[in-house]
Amino acid sequence: MVADAAYLLTDSDRVPMHLGLQMSQRARAIETWAIIASKGKAGIAQMVDHLCEMATRMATRLSAGGANQLVSGGLNQLLFSFGNDEETDCVIAAVQNDRTCWVGGTTWQGHRAMRISLSDSSTTNQDVDECASAILKCWRDVTA
Repeated sequence: MVADAAYLLTDSDRVPMHLGLQMSQRARAIETWAIIASKGKAGIAQMVDHLCEMATRMATRLSAGGANQLVSGGLNQLLFSFGNDEETDCVIAAVQNDRTCWVGGTTWQGHRAMRISLSDSSTTNQDVDECASAILKCWRDVTA
C-alpha cells in the first residue's frame, strides 16, 4: 500500500510533530492570556489574595464546626476529614448530592479526605458561609 495522503507527506514546511491531533483543539491559552491582559499583575495578585482569604474563612468555619483540617492553610486548596474514612466519604457524597457547593474526595497520607478548592474570584463571604454551613449540615445528617 502506497501512502500518498497529503497529511503523511513531510518536508521542511510540514514537520510531523506539528501535525498531531492537538492541532485541531481550541487555543487553550486564550483564557490565561485574557486574565493577564485584563487584570494585570496587580489584579491577579489581588485575585489570588482574595481566594486565599476565602479559603481561610472556609477553614475557620469548618474547624469551628469540628471538622479536622489535614493541611494548614495558606492557599486556596483545603483538605478536611470528618471522623473516619467511611464517614468522610459519606459526607463528600452528601455534599455532592446537596448541590450547594461541590467538593471532591481524595486520599491524604493513607486516609480519605474532602478536597475543597476555592477558585472563583467572585466568591463572597456569604458564599463561603453558606457552603461551610451546608458541609457541616451534611456531616450532622450523616452521623445522625
